[in-house]
Amino acid sequence: NDTIWATRSENDDAVAALYQRCKNADPTTWQGIHQELAAAAKNAGLTPRVIRIIRPAIGGPDPEYDAHSKAIGQNLLRAIAGGEMEPAQAGGAAFCALVSAVVQHGLPPESRLGLPDNALALLENTEQENRNAYQHAVIYLASICIQDTRLPVNDRIALLSRVLLYYGFQKAEGHLEVRITELPEVFAGEALALQGLVLHGFEGSILPEVPLPKALALRFDELWITRLKADQKAIGVQLKHRLLAHAKFLITLHRALSEAGQHQSAFDLVRAWANHAPDNWKAYDLLAGSARALGDDAQALAIYAEAEANGVAHSRLAELKGNQLMRAGQAEAAIQAYEQALALPAGNRGRIQRGLDAARAKVS
Repeated sequence: NDTIWATRSENDDAVAALYQRCKNADPTTWQGIHQELAAAAKNAGLTPRVIRIIRPAIGGPDPEYDAHSKAIGQNLLRAIAGGEMEPAQAGGAAFCALVSAVVQHGLPPESRLGLPDNALALLENTEQENRNAYQHAVIYLASICIQDTRLPVNDRIALLSRVLLYYGFQKAEGHLEVRITELPEVFAGEALALQGLVLHGFEGSILPEVPLPKALALRFDELWITRLKADQKAIGVQLKHRLLAHAKFLITLHRALSEAGQHQSAFDLVRAWANHAPDNWKAYDLLAGSARALGDDAQALAIYAEAEANGVAHSRLAELKGNQLMRAGQAEAAIQAYEQALALPAGNRGRIQRGLDAARAKVS
């Protein structure tokens, strides 16, 4: 996932020990390399410096890093472009040639965006040499297209849905977690397209329009027919549930939709979340907020009542209900809501008390 860990040379012995430990580990016990490797590094007393390298085909190293960090990334990328890999350990000669060509395409002196013109030909070579590496090669090329903002967003979403379906089939939880977490960044400014992915993205098999992404999508579809032979629809349902269970992702996406003025889409997103997780107070919080943004105060109150009916008791939710009742001119009911908020743990007691005092002043 284009992430490099760097550490000082004085830690060479610890790094060597960590490498040996990972080499001897039973890979069947690992759900994904990220969490397990992070835990192993921590146990080895290492605090790595994380350098996230954006694929050079998309624009080079992340600009937020300093010159030293950029140099580390550039040195590694140049080594890859120069073919300094061990083909036997890295998917075979054809796969290495493909990756080298893609990286070289984005580095000086070419410094070009997108994929090289011979990407599909190199992909065919990989398919002939190593079937397993071929699947990874399709994902690699698709991942670059997904991040290429020059492509139509629907083409990128079509490829993304196929990559996620493949990871879902593989039960690659680590890869799924990384992908889902970075989606708002990868699709910055395209929140509406992401919302469509969450709610409907796995219900059909829409093909991209641009030739290269379309060719890659067709190769994904061929994999399902010829090799994977699994229930793609069932995996799609599981993936939708996976996305609707990822609170951080949903909160970020809802915020992006709201900031873009897409209040109905924001409402529909968290409506699906509340239906999927009826015990999550934050879903009702955002749902009521979207209802207010749509000018439907009565629906906002109904949402707070729905949360209570589902047994959701949270201080902030009760406080927000009190605020909504105050806006509706129902001070006596607001008093009850504020008192309930004070009776629940983890609330901002000073703020709630001010709301309660204001409600009591209205009644008196």
